[in-house]
Amino acid sequence: MKKFFLLVCIPVFSISRAQDNPFTFNEVVKVDSVERATLYNRAKRWIDSSYASAQSVIQTDDSINKIIVVKAAFIVHVSDGFVRDGGNVRYTLSIQCKDGRYKITLADFIHHHGSSDLGDGGDLNKTKPSCSPLDLPKYYWHQIKEQATEHRDHLISSIKSALGFNRMLIQNNDW
Repeated sequence: MKKFFLLVCIPVFSISRAQDNPFTFNEVVKVDSVERATLYNRAKRWIDSSYASAQSVIQTDDSINKIIVVKAAFIVHVSDGFVRDGGNVRYTLSIQCKDGRYKITLADFIHHHGSSDLGDGGDLNKTKPSCSPLDLPKYYWHQIKEQATEHRDHLISSIKSALGFNRMLIQNNDW
């Protein structure tokens, strides 16, 4: 009976955790009749045009398996009537290419105070920041998460535009 309970609970727990992580994104995008080398080259060009220094953000560039991993950050601002430095949000982007499809993975969205006088918010998938509410008030935390959502959505749209996509996406993320 214990084994049955565990087998039933583990998948339910996994599903609920995935839904609680809005800053973790995985999608397989189908692109008919495009070879993986072409998709990989498009991804490289996109990275070159999207980041000030592609070499500084690329952590893995596997030209054999056609995988690129980028670790980057963007600046955020907060406002309570006066706009001020909100630190930065770091994230990891992975683009994997195969014939006729590519996979986008965005994860590890982490807030750091940088040179601001705010606290480190930490993992944006959390409802509350890692630091004290005195160091990072709730309304600032929400502003940071809103900016991160906009940045994430822009990245996804920009990648799809550069690499191409069919109207019909692969629903089951068949990789």
